[in-house]
Amino acid sequence: MTPRTPPAPHRDAQLTRRTLLQAAPATGLAIGAGAFAGTLAAGTTSARGSTGPAPFQGPGVETTTGQALYSLPRDHAWHGGTFYQSNDFNEWHYITVIGRDLDTGERISVFWVPLSQGWVAAEGRPLHNVLFAFQNLDTGEFHTALLYITGPLTTEGSAPDAEDFHFRYEIDDGENGFTTAYTHADETWRFSGYNTKVDDWNHAFRLSMSATARAPGYVPMAYWGLESIGVDPQDRQNPETMYGMTIYYTAPDMAASGELEVGGRTVRFEGTGWFEHQWGNFRNTLQYRYFWGFFRFENGDTMTYRQYYSGEDFRDP
Repeated sequence: MTPRTPPAPHRDAQLTRRTLLQAAPATGLAIGAGAFAGTLAAGTTSARGSTGPAPFQGPGVETTTGQALYSLPRDHAWHGGTFYQSNDFNEWHYITVIGRDLDTGERISVFWVPLSQGWVAAEGRPLHNVLFAFQNLDTGEFHTALLYITGPLTTEGSAPDAEDFHFRYEIDDGENGFTTAYTHADETWRFSGYNTKVDDWNHAFRLSMSATARAPGYVPMAYWGLESIGVDPQDRQNPETMYGMTIYYTAPDMAASGELEVGGRTVRFEGTGWFEHQWGNFRNTLQYRYFWGFFRFENGDTMTYRQYYSGEDFRDP
């Protein structure tokens, strides 16, 4: 389903990448499983079956479709169930916003990616982490964080076929956390998160933003749903298991706004967002062997691309 078409916005020519320039080392870290320790909130998804651990489930989590053809808005949600109860599992909601600081007029970029990866048997859910970056494109100021979120998880949401379809997820351990929420009635996503665990890799920040899809709405991303074809070191591509066959779509034009506390001040911003959602069983050591970017042109055209690299250190185009 696609949202109503509003008046066409003004667009600046834009080029970005998943890692917002200097954030590349942080993205590289995301491929590791990482340490994980935490407990689920009461009333969430810690139940175990008599023959093994229960799959990830709960209000607002889509558990029945597996790798069936996606249907929106149902499949905007996180995915669980037995099909994705695997260390190969990977899912992300991704958004990059290119816009302006409303107080200074300076050009800014905000990068936000909450991920679900693998399977943590002790917790009955995937590992959850977040990639964040902010850059002032005029001054060069840059802040980043890679957060492994280990606090209690709460999920809320409607039935998959509800007319007022919505969901909300939150994980917070008191030192960092994030929320992802969506309401179909106004086709709006709301993202927020914060970090207080400061070190060389992770800066303190507090972010709250919303993004509403505009025309052309949500567009399938082919062929990139076929991940690691021909390069998986374990040769696991198999139509029966559907390893490496992901579902992947984008909303290339979203009206975004928000506030960010970072570097000792508050940045109020507005801009245009590029949103993506991908999920499936496709994790491996060569998963991120590419440079990704998009263009948005003044005439309204958009373009996205991948430059793949080979070799053990991913340096050969």
